[in-house]
Amino acid sequence: MKEIYIARENNATQIYLIEDWMIVEKHNENIDNPMIEGNIYIGKVQNVLPGMQAAFVRIGNTKNAFIHLKDILPKENVANRKEKKSSKKDIRKLIRPR
Repeated sequence: MKEIYIARENNATQIYLIEDWMIVEKHNENIDNPMIEGNIYIGKVQNVLPGMQAAFVRIGNTKNAFIHLKDILPKENVANRKEKKSSKKDIRKLIRPR
């Protein structure tokens, strides 16, 4: 049996995922400093750093968000891959600043 328990006290929220009477996951969030990781945003690419294979994206916060090439590409199934691909992807071919 799975349950979600949410406890809110003053400026903090705690979320627990409970399976078979055991805590499996625990998330803490402070209202004054909310987490943005894992959320989905619409953003505008500000600059691309080809040496890091990454980019900075404006999502409406005080600081730009960082995204890496591996977060843009679809996940590979390494179990079914027969040969190792030596070709490197270039982030500049996928996104660019506007």
